[in-house]
Amino acid sequence: MRILCDNAYHETHHIIPKSLGGTNIKDNLVKLTAKEHFICHLLLVKMVIGDAKRKMAYASWQMLFLLVRLIARQQLLQLPIVFVLA
Repeated sequence: MRILCDNAYHETHHIIPKSLGGTNIKDNLVKLTAKEHFICHLLLVKMVIGDAKRKMAYASWQMLFLLVRLIARQQLLQLPIVFVLA
């Protein structure tokens, strides 16, 4: 069994996704690093078929889109601020 430190960044993952009938009960939740969470969602796409596959692909896409936005925001914050006086 792996245990994350209390102060380590983690995300809560539903073992059985809520969109597929999973619940928020403790036995259906696991703490993962951001990387582990993303990998789980990529694997879920490969594990299901039909409408469930579409739902898992959408969830993976949303996670990727959020990651891209966070990276872009961080890069913008690191740009030097230039004031132009007319």
